[in-house]
Amino acid sequence: MARSALATACALVAAAAASCWQPYFDPGASASQLSASRMTRISLLAVPETQRYQAERGMFLPRRSAAPTDGVWLQGADLAGREYATTNAYYLGQASSGSLFYSPGTSFKGDPYGEPIVRMKPAAVDSEPLEAMGMALDGSDWAAGRLYRPDTVSASILIGDTLALPTPSRLLGAGFAAAAPGSDSLFAAYFDESLAAWRAIDGDYAGWPLGALAPVPLTMPPGFNDSAVQGVGYAGRVGSDYYLCATTADGASRTFRWEGELSAAPAELASIKAPLVAVLSDGTLLARDGSAYQAYGPDGAILFAFPAGSLRFAHERYDAASSAYRSVFARQSFISNSYDDKGTLRIELFEIPTEELPGLAR
Repeated sequence: MARSALATACALVAAAAASCWQPYFDPGASASQLSASRMTRISLLAVPETQRYQAERGMFLPRRSAAPTDGVWLQGADLAGREYATTNAYYLGQASSGSLFYSPGTSFKGDPYGEPIVRMKPAAVDSEPLEAMGMALDGSDWAAGRLYRPDTVSASILIGDTLALPTPSRLLGAGFAAAAPGSDSLFAAYFDESLAAWRAIDGDYAGWPLGALAPVPLTMPPGFNDSAVQGVGYAGRVGSDYYLCATTADGASRTFRWEGELSAAPAELASIKAPLVAVLSDGTLLARDGSAYQAYGPDGAILFAFPAGSLRFAHERYDAASSAYRSVFARQSFISNSYDDKGTLRIELFEIPTEELPGLAR
């Protein structure tokens, strides 16, 4: 081939390659692969015809069953950096497509500085309507409430049976932890401005209706300044140990532990620098620092760490067959179409026996 013809052919190939659609590379999914490869993938949901911003501004909470095929999609609908200040809740199943986002969904006012505090019902049965409990569902009174699918055919998630903290109050932290095969512990810490006193909610969640959630006195460390705290942190109880993680306006995280008595001042676990995201059934404290999860003992001693990437801890579930708890993680990615600006929201669910989490250590 003549040199000029070869040059022309090369130029045409280069131009064609430059104009071709290229698959979307998800660095978060890539970074998570080492950990995910050591877990068992239990489910895959694909939502076609989804806009990229819808996939990137949301989080999926799967049903707490052995092979979940549905769950709740929580869509951040507010400004970037404070997405979940307004949150829309959608029912998402295997037959869902991007058209579900054309409806407004059920909206609530969440914590503008963090992810929604929502927990799927323990010991869920696939044939039952979906149910979850949320905390900090209203920016004015920080209500707790039930998120649920009214039946097994509806595409809607509703919010009802809300319970509000005394007004005015300042919610400092709230969260759940696996406590028994059929129930979770529920712990929340807040400042009751009408009483000028700290209070805690210490209860259980096994489904609706809830049991008694009477407030009890809470002692914070001497000199603790709640006005320096930003948003609502994680709080959880396992056994007789209570934990609270608060993030200050400068981004620093502080974790406290009460051993048995909430009326006594807690110890600060100064070695935990990252935000706490869970207290596991075996007492392990799970924190996330950027691209890695860090595991600590009840006293705050570091145990191990493992790569996170786009893996997000969802919950623990009790597996009756093995009489053991399993930790469940969700991984979301977006695969763009070659013919328009939409794509497929891909949700993978992985699990690993909680006692085997140290095997993920890098």
